[in-house]
Amino acid sequence: MNRHFLTATLASVATLLSAAPAVVSAQAFEGVITMRMGALRAGGDGLQEIEYLSHGGKVRMNIKSQMGPIGIIGDPAEKKLYVLIDPQSMYMEISTDAAAGRAGAGAGAGAVNVNIAEPKITRTGKKETIAGRECEHITVEAQQETTDVCVARGLGPFMNAMSSMGGMGGMMGMGGRGATAPPAWQRSLAADGAFPLKATRADGTVLLEVTKIEPKKLANTLFTVPGNYAKMDMPRRP
Repeated sequence: MNRHFLTATLASVATLLSAAPAVVSAQAFEGVITMRMGALRAGGDGLQEIEYLSHGGKVRMNIKSQMGPIGIIGDPAEKKLYVLIDPQSMYMEISTDAAAGRAGAGAGAGAVNVNIAEPKITRTGKKETIAGRECEHITVEAQQETTDVCVARGLGPFMNAMSSMGGMGGMMGMGGRGATAPPAWQRSLAADGAFPLKATRADGTVLLEVTKIEPKKLANTLFTVPGNYAKMDMPRRP
């Protein structure tokens, strides 16, 4: 198991989750959102598929990795994250406040500086339908980079488990690069309560694309730690 990967994942998710607790608790959507995430350039192939579950103010991401299935449960009411390592029947628990603090502290050498000006957000008025849901295109400009994001309302909060892993290389190779703050376009969505259905850089790189939205009832057990899982310590940065 690569503990740097888990540290980076938790810090990234916690930063986004702690940014919009009111939005999370007020969400009405319940169901499964299937998305592809990473950094896919135009003409390329192979984004990481993630199942994104939402229920009763909690969210869960199901991720496939080289060490097997991983589930990440976010509980904003408790300000907790739970990482389920299914092959080992183990889990980790962490405070979202603590993880977000590590992301800020990680903005040193080779990390994103979180103390930067807020991104410029422009509503274009352009709309389209993705996975059966209408979304509106906005542009987010920050650090000399522009991202086009088609955002929808009423789907609850957005958490990205991959923003600290450098896209597909980090996810599939399990090589984290330390705890860094999420990209500006993701932080802006967390504060506004919008959910991205597609995000594309100016050079055509697809960062995220939702492929399916399934409103349906989900069992409470999907958002709790199984009783037979053993708790493990949160990995510490060396």
